[in-house]
Amino acid sequence: MPDEWMFAAAMIVFWAVVCVVVFVVGVIILLDVSTLLKLKIKQNQVKLNAMIKDQKS
Repeated sequence: MPDEWMFAAAMIVFWAVVCVVVFVVGVIILLDVSTLLKLKIKQNQVKLNAMIKDQKS
């Protein structure tokens, strides 16, 4: 194979790996953010429920 082909193949593989890494990191970050948001929402709901109970009593 000519050197240009080797270089092109190396670049394609490199960019493919970069894309996969970026995608995986993005998914992990999204999952972390969504779990954090769910936890915050649960905490807020608990606070709201406590406030509602206080107002009723």
